[in-house]
Amino acid sequence: MVAIVHEPVQRRADGAGVIRLVVVLAVVLALIGAYVYGRSDGQDIERAATMARDNAALTAAATRIREAEERRRAAEHGHARRLDEIATDYQREKANAKMQNDRLLADLRDGRVRLRIAAERAAAGDRDTSGQASAAACRSDGAAGGELPGPTSADLLALADDADAIVRQLASCQAVIVEDRK
Repeated sequence: MVAIVHEPVQRRADGAGVIRLVVVLAVVLALIGAYVYGRSDGQDIERAATMARDNAALTAAATRIREAEERRRAAEHGHARRLDEIATDYQREKANAKMQNDRLLADLRDGRVRLRIAAERAAAGDRDTSGQASAAACRSDGAAGGELPGPTSADLLALADDADAIVRQLASCQAVIVEDRK
């Protein structure tokens, strides 16, 4: 058997061991601190880089959104302007037609304008189905016509004006529909 004998360790009385221990502890603590600082600093740098990329992407997205909104607003203003032009044209045409119709009606009442209707007369050789000469053939040959009475002319003029107003209104409606479908 082997016998283990313990010998007492001699300690130095000059304190060099204590200093060496303090120095080793200081180095170990400095290394741990450097590791923790380096790790947190690296995380901070990576976090800052990620935030910078995210901020750049958000700024670019915000710019694209603002530009799209500006384009949409410009298109909306253009659409409203064209609809306003259609309405203005319709009102101007309506006012012009009313003035023209009022002038024509005044000329009709004053006798400066007359409405006539052309009627064709039967030729002298025309016969009706019984073989008799028609009554119209006895009068004269060629076209004949007559002047319409004033109230009838005014009524016809009013009907024509109403029809023209409907055409103007439909044309404006069609222009609005075409503009809306753009």
